[in-house]
Amino acid sequence: MRCSLLQEMRVKKGLPASRGAVVVHRNLHGVPFPSSRFFAPIWQREVKEQLEKVCRERKRGIHDLSSLLVALTGIVQGEIFFLKKTQKVWQGITVNGCDHLQIFAERRGEILESLLRVVDFWDNRVEEKVTYAYHPRWGYLASSFTRVGTGCNAYLWVHLPALSFLYGEKRLLQWFQENGTIVVRGWGDKGEIWAHLFEITNRFTLGLSERDIVSTVEGIGGKVLHWEEEVRRDFLRSPARLRAFWEYLEQGYKEMARKDDNMGKALFDFVSLWWFGEEMGIIPDGKGLECIGINHCIGEWLADIRVRQWRVEALRVLGVWPRRILSNV
Repeated sequence: MRCSLLQEMRVKKGLPASRGAVVVHRNLHGVPFPSSRFFAPIWQREVKEQLEKVCRERKRGIHDLSSLLVALTGIVQGEIFFLKKTQKVWQGITVNGCDHLQIFAERRGEILESLLRVVDFWDNRVEEKVTYAYHPRWGYLASSFTRVGTGCNAYLWVHLPALSFLYGEKRLLQWFQENGTIVVRGWGDKGEIWAHLFEITNRFTLGLSERDIVSTVEGIGGKVLHWEEEVRRDFLRSPARLRAFWEYLEQGYKEMARKDDNMGKALFDFVSLWWFGEEMGIIPDGKGLECIGINHCIGEWLADIRVRQWRVEALRVLGVWPRRILSNV
């Protein structure tokens, strides 16, 4: 099967979704770490008072603050002390989470170098006013040994439905694990891969510069996204894969119809593949989820899944969301 011009245009529009973030963890000299049993409200106030020297203006009540927090769920913790958005880059500082300070920047796309420059700017500005907990040999000290050193973590979230469908998530994880310097997790319970969304980050910071960390995560992410893009192009040229795709969707719907309590991975994966099919032009325009009666199942799921709502929002943040699902529901 040869791709038509329209299909080729859809492939360009249906590029893999990705989002990146860079976070540095810092603790203040002479103040117990948040993980210490000696850390009390008095020390929380001390951290905020010292940081006031740097950020005297704090933005609160931003209407799309939730989008930022969703994208960084499980990565930054504590109270948002400073937050702003410039040129599509969210940047800010949280206090009294897993460490005294977490300075972060995040945006859509897999290019992390620009995020590192933003984080470095704020890191240097803070260090001009306060004294960090630092050891000449070990570097910046943190509440976890995995963050001792530069204290920098680079994150990349990538959506890989074509690779997951073709090779399976276990084989993809095995490929990632061949590089011992990174950790790959999913958005589901206990790191399970839901909706074919993979989170790539560095394993340690000790002995590595911030630029080394960023370039490693960025390089691996760029490679797998290019691989996903190639598989997407080939997908349309293979009648066998297209038949398997439709059979998978049909079987997936039947499974969900039989299990009223199935509100987990199966449904996320189904939604992810449906979105993929729409973006690639496999599922024609105007043939929304209503055509197979899945809309009531999705509606009940959205209404009853409050404890997992952040995962639903995470799909939207990454752009992994069927264009017509909300109108059909």
